Amino acid sequence: MAYENVMNRFMLFSGLNASEAAQWEQLVRDAAEQLKGRLRSESDEDDIRFETAASALACCKYKMAQAISSKVESFSAGDVSVKLTEGAADNAWEFYRRCLEDCGELFSDNEFVFMTTREG
Repeated sequence: MAYENVMNRFMLFSGLNASEAAQWEQLVRDAAEQLKGRLRSESDEDDIRFETAASALACCKYKMAQAISSKVESFSAGDVSVKLTEGAADNAWEFYRRCLEDCGELFSDNEFVFMTTREG
């Protein structure tokens, strides 16, 4: 996997420029490593779908961190106005979930458990 590709997609998804995104580089690397650990042995980590999913996970974590740390809902100073979008973290999570759906065959499913019961 090329971290540069993951970082570039993270910037695209998050709307950050290179200097703003630089402070989130470790989060991007951690997200990529987290997903890399779920890859099936026959999957290719250079698959563009993997890089996209890793970028989406990083963006999701970034949006959640922003939502947690932001206590101000809106701010105005002269002609400049900033307002946090409600549900940005939720939207990022939904985007990540959809990216995973697109490349589900690349990953092992550790969340599904098949159980049986016995009578008697």
